[in-house]
Amino acid sequence: MRKKTRVILIVAVLSWIGLLASACPQGPADTLAAEQNRFPAEGLREDFQQLREAMEENGSIIYQFTEKETFDRLFDEQYEKITRAMTVEEFRRIIAPVVAQAGCLHTSLWMPHGYWHNATEKLIPLRLVFLKGKCFVWRACAEAEEVRAGSEITAINGKPISEILDVLKGNISSDGYNDSFRTFKMNEGFAYRYALDFGFKGSFELTYRLPGQEDVRTATVQATDREGALKCSLGKNSTEGNALDFTHTFEVIEDSTVAIITARSFAFYDTPETFTSFIDSAFNVIHEHDIEHLILDIRNNDGGNPFCTAHLLSYLEPKPLPYFAEEYGRYASLAQPIPRAEKPFTGALYTLINGNNISTTPHFCALLKHHTIGTFIGTETGGTYACNAATKDLTLKNTRFILSVATKSFAAAVEGFSKTRGIIPDTTVTSTIEDLLNGKDVQKECALELIRSQGCTVVMAARDSLVLVGNNEDRNHPQTIVIFKPATEKYHGSIIFGYDDTPIQGGMNDQGLFIDANALAPTGWKSDPNKPPFGGSVMLFVLTTCATCENVKAFFEKYNVPALEKAQFPVADRSGASMVVEYGQGRVQFLRSNAWYQIATNFVMSNIKDEGYPCARYRTADTMLSEAPELSPDLIRKILDKTHQEGNALTVYSNIYDLKKGTIRIYNLRNFEEVVIMDLAEELKKGERRVELPGLFKKAE
Repeated sequence: MRKKTRVILIVAVLSWIGLLASACPQGPADTLAAEQNRFPAEGLREDFQQLREAMEENGSIIYQFTEKETFDRLFDEQYEKITRAMTVEEFRRIIAPVVAQAGCLHTSLWMPHGYWHNATEKLIPLRLVFLKGKCFVWRACAEAEEVRAGSEITAINGKPISEILDVLKGNISSDGYNDSFRTFKMNEGFAYRYALDFGFKGSFELTYRLPGQEDVRTATVQATDREGALKCSLGKNSTEGNALDFTHTFEVIEDSTVAIITARSFAFYDTPETFTSFIDSAFNVIHEHDIEHLILDIRNNDGGNPFCTAHLLSYLEPKPLPYFAEEYGRYASLAQPIPRAEKPFTGALYTLINGNNISTTPHFCALLKHHTIGTFIGTETGGTYACNAATKDLTLKNTRFILSVATKSFAAAVEGFSKTRGIIPDTTVTSTIEDLLNGKDVQKECALELIRSQGCTVVMAARDSLVLVGNNEDRNHPQTIVIFKPATEKYHGSIIFGYDDTPIQGGMNDQGLFIDANALAPTGWKSDPNKPPFGGSVMLFVLTTCATCENVKAFFEKYNVPALEKAQFPVADRSGASMVVEYGQGRVQFLRSNAWYQIATNFVMSNIKDEGYPCARYRTADTMLSEAPELSPDLIRKILDKTHQEGNALTVYSNIYDLKKGTIRIYNLRNFEEVVIMDLAEELKKGERRVELPGLFKKAE
């Protein structure tokens, strides 16, 4: 394999208003000192009423998840808590839960302008992250060196982390109370949020466990200042929360077989051409180099201009699709089908997502998900298929808090999605604290692993009294083998192809039955409680006990087969029948073809709509078969040659089975000019044995 190449077409760095603003937003109002100014109860009540009236003016927004009667009761309860003069922080603890109750990301509360510039410099000296319900130290300031990075924090100042988390999350506005977004914001700016809700402390008593240890320790650490907290927040791995990263890059790796587009923002309102030209350039390279795999990294992308996301969609959609469900003002044109790009991408797409995907980014993700365009990897998006925006800002008269109130709803043109959940990844991949400490990007690594493991092309055809099957076995592992298993009184005889480390990859039995497997991204397979589990080798069982496609179907109908989580099984028999067994649309599917041929590569076919097959090998085989005047072994050979792979998932052997005659043509290492032909019946007479496949050829490469 050639050395990895990297091509950066453009890097767009957007202006960033500061980590403090991201952690606890500030708005354009008068400067206010923290914890020193107390506001009379009368002024606080006036501000509360101003906030309530502004929110109630947009009842269609705030009552989406909470009935008016319940919201009125919350308004009244919080209002009654204003019994004395309060600081900014104390008043925020009264109004923040009210704003968050709207369940609307864009209906949110912002700290007064200049707040953090004047706040007491007493912050917890740790960068904390929450992973799978636990709290870990990602980085420690000098004031807390004894609490090493990787330690688990179980309590702060005597209060359990779970209680702290409940309070802090309850004050974060999110669409449909989305927990993924709230967790992301916690990971992004815990120190600041903790100070607002629990006070600016001079010291912190920590209860913790050191990495890899069970014993609980305690330590008292001194507070750090804002500069220390900021230094503690910055790091090389941004996948768990870093507001600084707005890069847009394009690179080609893996021997020019994989492209990666990184887009951290769509917020190009004034200069959309900057983004669209970047996208055009990237896809032009993808088209010119016929790149089949694309990783689209939109983690941390918190939305922006829908015209930008619609332009990106035009390269990925299988046919013109509408972006929005309705005509929304300046975006009215996006309710019409978006014309496909001149050079659309038709390969395999892997989209990386996380909890900071909000606003129009989940619109885009919902469209991909609804139309089964690619595979999602990462964590649930922070927004849903619909969001409220078109915000109006007002400054509370006395405290100078800024309240943003959404006035309109925008929904993607999809069906069947919930407003209380983000877009769920097909493969959930969450970093561990060890991953973060080591700078390991586990989501991207997962995508690359899926790409490297996916290969194999199978074509099954019955025409002109011939029944032929061709397959390419793809993996960068040339140690291939052939196993011959003669028949017994109980089991059919068979020929099995595979590797020295995984010997059963597919084959044919003496009844003229063929079976193979195509690797898939996780399908979501679920066990049927009414079926017993099957724990053996699927292909070995099928080859030794089944004679027809119907026998194979009965097997899959009888047992729970966990292998369907990551594979599909193309099957054909000597009668000309064929099918692909897979898990899609929530159940086991037995897919048949209406044509005289059937193809299987590496996607769940029952999830595909409108024949938008996301695999160039599939489309190539389909074109060649549909245009062929007749079926022959040479046609299958040409298809295998045309669809063979290079690079990491290179084709290591290819076979053509004649299911009626019981013969097999074998090709080694993509050399389709040299063939070994075997007669299964004759080979089985020689007894059970295992041979190295390259040794069958005069000159193995």
